Amino acid sequence: MSVEQIAPGTEAFEAFLGLPATLHAADPRWIPSDPESLRHKLSPDHAFFAYGKAQAFGVRDAEGALAGRCVAILNARIQAPNTPVGMVGYFECTEDYALAAALLDAAVAWLREQGAATVWGPMNFSVWDDYRFMTEGFDTIPYLGEPYNPAYYPAFFERYGFEKLARWRSWDLLDPHLKAIHAAATAVPRAALDQAGFTIRLVSAEDFDEVLPITHAILMEGFSENLGFSPISLEEYRELVEPLRPLIVPGACPILVFDAAGEPAAYGYTYPDLGPQVRAAAGLPTPALDAATNPYRGPRLIMHTMTVRKPYRKMGVPQALMAVDYMPTAFENGFAQAIGAVAKEGRTGYDRTGEHSRAYHLYELR
Repeated sequence: MSVEQIAPGTEAFEAFLGLPATLHAADPRWIPSDPESLRHKLSPDHAFFAYGKAQAFGVRDAEGALAGRCVAILNARIQAPNTPVGMVGYFECTEDYALAAALLDAAVAWLREQGAATVWGPMNFSVWDDYRFMTEGFDTIPYLGEPYNPAYYPAFFERYGFEKLARWRSWDLLDPHLKAIHAAATAVPRAALDQAGFTIRLVSAEDFDEVLPITHAILMEGFSENLGFSPISLEEYRELVEPLRPLIVPGACPILVFDAAGEPAAYGYTYPDLGPQVRAAAGLPTPALDAATNPYRGPRLIMHTMTVRKPYRKMGVPQALMAVDYMPTAFENGFAQAIGAVAKEGRTGYDRTGEHSRAYHLYELR
């Protein structure tokens, strides 16, 4: 066994990028991500390195094959009680705890040398990137953009000494659930919504660039009090959301809500689940899973983020308008099921549909 720092442009770096496919290609639930995205983010000229640091690590097994990887990250913009916060991201490893522990030893030691007071994981650069481990729901079918990992990953982190810091949940919503949410929203009289003057706008591919500054401003304000918030520039935001452009469904998602004066009040980041298509593009078969426990029957809408600006949060009008005006449109576009995705711990509108079906945790090491 050996642990090494891995630099971009090397043969080891190519193996580092390809490790997820090596480990998970046989998993019928795994949705591959683009390794070129990580190559770009770790390039020295990436915007992150103007204010942050990162070091890639790999661990080799007794035969010399790369068996695990991670990136140790220090993001100076993270807003947290104990800063600076170090992060362990892009964690992948075979089911061998000794290898995982050696890998984490190297990453944590590097972060301590950089002055990290605490270490979070998994987190890939920031909350705007992928983060969290799935800890419940391993028998469900993953959706595009969901934290997904083998069950032994969080077990390895806990064995190493990481403790659960925060929890999020997701709900599998079939047609009855969506109709129940719609019915609850219609308890707000239509006249009250009209009188308040709120309007809804469905974002199209043609106005994607036009609304970017609007959605960026809403998210920066709406997430500013969330755990691990770090402000990002409009250009950084543009780079993050550009891959979402093909996910726009005309007349369905995503959505903006404006008040009577035309000021943006809320943003709903929703998108169709193209997980099966991504698998197919990578040459992987469509999952052949038990339909009794995995009720995936076609187009699935991912209701990922609902951000309401502070002045409107207690009014409830933007949320109700989205459910009253938007959900019927989603039904018309063929979405008979959805995922109420990654809602942080606490009360949520999805609770009225029953128990969550998936859960995720972010971990902390002091």
